[in-house]
Amino acid sequence: SESDCKNCPLREQCCGKSTKFKKIDDSIHKEHYDRMHQKLTQNEKYAKKMSRIRSKTVEPVIGTLVNF
Repeated sequence: SESDCKNCPLREQCCGKSTKFKKIDDSIHKEHYDRMHQKLTQNEKYAKKMSRIRSKTVEPVIGTLVNF
């Protein structure tokens, strides 16, 4: 909240002069995303396998939830 950042010496660097909230550009899990992206781009065979597994397990569930 704005009151938490009010007296912080890093407020301008973090939030800017006129904004009332902090904007986080990267997730705390960015390290994991980067590692997975690297793994998928280096090994095309592995990426296709993971894509097939995801399309069989995750995508149908999401589709069902969206429809209902």
